[in-house]
Amino acid sequence: MTTKTEMPQPESASASQNWLLGLAVLAALVVLMVSVYSVLQIRNSVRAELHSLLISTLDNTLDRLRDWEKLRRSDLELWASDAEVVSLVGVLLSYGDDAPELMHDEAELLLSPALRTWDGKAYSVVSLDGTILTSSKRYEIGALSPVFGIPGFVEHIKAGQSRVSKPMRRETTVGPDEKPPAKHPYANGPDNKLVLYVGAPVRITGGGVIAIMVFELDPIVGLSAVMSSGQGRQTMETFAFSREGTLLSESRFNTQLAQVGLIPAGGYSTLSVQVRDPGGDLRAGYKPAGERQERGAQPALSHMAASAASGYSGTNLVGYRSYMGHEVIGAWTWAVDLDFAVGTEMEVQEAYATYFTVRWQIMVASILAAGLLIGLTVIFHTGRRRIGEGARRLESIMDNVLDGIIVINEQGVVETYNAAAMRIFGFGPSEVIGNNISMLMPEPHRTAHDSYLKRFRNTNKANILGTGREVTGQRKDGSLLPLDLAITEMNIHGRRLFLGVLRDITERKHAQEELRRSEQGLKTAQRIAKLGGWSWNVLSGDMVWSDEVFRIFGHRGQQFRPTYEAYMDAVHPDDRKDVQAAINTALSTKKPYSVEHRVVLPEGTLRVVFSQGEVVLDAWGEPLRIDGITHDITDRKEAERLKSEFVSTVSHELRTPLTSIHGSLGLLVSGAAGTVSKQCSALLDIAHKNTGRLVRLIDDILDVEKLDAGKMAFDMKPYQVDELLGQALEANNAYADKFAVKLRCTATVPGAEISIDADRFAQVMANLISNAVKYSPEGSEVDISAHSMGGYIRFSVTDCGPGIPLHFRDRLFHHFTQADSSDTRQKGGTGLGLSISKSIVERMGGTIGFMTEENQGTTFYFELKLLSPPDQTNGGADGSGAEANRNAGSRSSTDGVPRQSYD
Repeated sequence: MTTKTEMPQPESASASQNWLLGLAVLAALVVLMVSVYSVLQIRNSVRAELHSLLISTLDNTLDRLRDWEKLRRSDLELWASDAEVVSLVGVLLSYGDDAPELMHDEAELLLSPALRTWDGKAYSVVSLDGTILTSSKRYEIGALSPVFGIPGFVEHIKAGQSRVSKPMRRETTVGPDEKPPAKHPYANGPDNKLVLYVGAPVRITGGGVIAIMVFELDPIVGLSAVMSSGQGRQTMETFAFSREGTLLSESRFNTQLAQVGLIPAGGYSTLSVQVRDPGGDLRAGYKPAGERQERGAQPALSHMAASAASGYSGTNLVGYRSYMGHEVIGAWTWAVDLDFAVGTEMEVQEAYATYFTVRWQIMVASILAAGLLIGLTVIFHTGRRRIGEGARRLESIMDNVLDGIIVINEQGVVETYNAAAMRIFGFGPSEVIGNNISMLMPEPHRTAHDSYLKRFRNTNKANILGTGREVTGQRKDGSLLPLDLAITEMNIHGRRLFLGVLRDITERKHAQEELRRSEQGLKTAQRIAKLGGWSWNVLSGDMVWSDEVFRIFGHRGQQFRPTYEAYMDAVHPDDRKDVQAAINTALSTKKPYSVEHRVVLPEGTLRVVFSQGEVVLDAWGEPLRIDGITHDITDRKEAERLKSEFVSTVSHELRTPLTSIHGSLGLLVSGAAGTVSKQCSALLDIAHKNTGRLVRLIDDILDVEKLDAGKMAFDMKPYQVDELLGQALEANNAYADKFAVKLRCTATVPGAEISIDADRFAQVMANLISNAVKYSPEGSEVDISAHSMGGYIRFSVTDCGPGIPLHFRDRLFHHFTQADSSDTRQKGGTGLGLSISKSIVERMGGTIGFMTEENQGTTFYFELKLLSPPDQTNGGADGSGAEANRNAGSRSSTDGVPRQSYD
């Protein structure tokens, strides 16, 4: 089989080439059209995202600025309406032109804390004619306030409205003989820095404006601080500027501004830079024309500043020069209520970086006709991927913010639902997106929501837009939760959308409830304890009472205004002198005071109270107020009176006959009345011992009463320490012999003297020795010693008994306490000896304590102040004082009394 091959003819080849060329041209045209279409789509998509970013940044910044201004105004209105401030201003106005500087100090105490909270610069109170009545810059007092030079500022305040000015320069000169007081932190000489004034009216009770309160704030830490950040963009900047184009907030790029010479190094851009078109990029070394510089003419406002200065709002996504000459895109608006413009800009190179890259790739692909289609597809997909990454990045940001974000359309259908919202409500995105937002609301709000949206679409009025409020949401499980909600309206591609930012405030509400319960618990505790708190402002005389103080003084809080005069009027006339003296002493010494006195209730009833106060000082160490408590002790005083009557009855009606009975039984036991039978003698002996115990108990009770009442007399005289120890041994040897225990003196301090009441000293030693003897085993020894301890003499009584149980040590010196408190205890005693000993030692200026170890014995000791130095040639009675001191120092203290080193 043969095959014939025909060669193509020239015309056929040309037609084929034309067809191929046409096909190539057609393909190139198709590719070009697709390329142009793709570039336009990408540009539009990027512009839409940039438009949304700029507008949302602008709206958020305006909201934050308005919130900041509203907060500053409301805070100052609160301070201007404070009763102490109004009272202070009234006093200043009454002095006329002779206002003393003392009133400035009072203003400092009231206003400086608030000013420091705001990072402020200074404060002043100004009369309606402009005279500065008081100021943290003391040298300005009596001068004309600079706020009277701000158009419309003072007029609005005189009309009862608070105002916030735009930032401006504060130019204050100080005369050659005037110097700001050094102690005032806000008066440091001439102040040519930037200030922002906040003014509020000071009203009297009837509502009339009597003065103006003005705070000077730093716009750099105030206005600039609320500007939106760069939203993750390096060249994005949001700032405020005046109608003249002057920057009113600090630029993010101060370093760059200093480099190009717009501001000095380390300076501020606020009020130093104007939003003007310099004619070229200053970063690239561009310099305005020399002729224009010499004439001092300024460049025209930039495109954005010129539009905003004319009162317009807008966006420019094409590009224009910023005040540094960069090509930027931006959005701006003139805020009528703020009286300045706010704009946000971003360099074109950063804004369209993705778009420029894609466009260049498509252009290269278009030129390369052979691989146009494949290259264009790759480039197109690359561009879309990058845009998708930007969208995913935005989605990632939304899903990682702490607040829930929900976007709905005009019909209330949810279009965006982030991860935080899912955590708040428990619904997944697929369950919410595409459904009505009312599914997240409880009744009756769920039913009413659609009608609310319909009314909004018809009237275009919504009170909730641009403000925050507290609402109630409903979770997937049906439970309700409190939310903070802020709604912002957006317009994207002609579609009206609403962005809601939600925060779960359940924990905050719980904290508020816990605070309320805590306050209620405090009131209940004060009511049960009959103890109330109060605070007295020593400058104004006003007082703040807790509910319990009102009850103690027999008043109702709603019907009575507490003042210092009212407090003193309630004090019993016979007690006022003592109360006033205690308060005056506290104010002069700046130390706490306490006083017990009677109060007369409105109906004439008497109560006894215990009042205690502590002086609170201002920054200069002068009394500012006294905080204190008042305790109703009427019931306690009545109980003390009954106890005193009982003790008196015991003393007169029981002690005398019991002493007589004890003496008579002693005579019978001794045989003075004749011989009695052996059985009768045993009974008499038992009766004699028990009546003796009763006599000792009554004596101890009377001693306790005298000590508690401060009525026990002490005859203080100097005595030798070694003589006192010898007398104690001699007086208690017979008692120790009955228990087969030996007393011995192991150490003394020859030549040392102390001032004591000898009888009371002997009583303490007898109590300690009798305790040691009772708890020592037969045949053992009780050591008695004295040691010098750096200006004090320590007397110690040491036994070899079982020691004091751990659970009993903290109440050892209480009344009627014994380690064995059962009815069958065999050691005897009243349980009052240690308590009486402690009181006697303390009345003689000493301290008492103990050291013990279970099954190792106990040492009771007390320390009294030394009058004369001991004989240093002999450390003790037996020459072993130093060694005894070292041994005593090795024992561990268990009563919490700090150990002292021996001499």
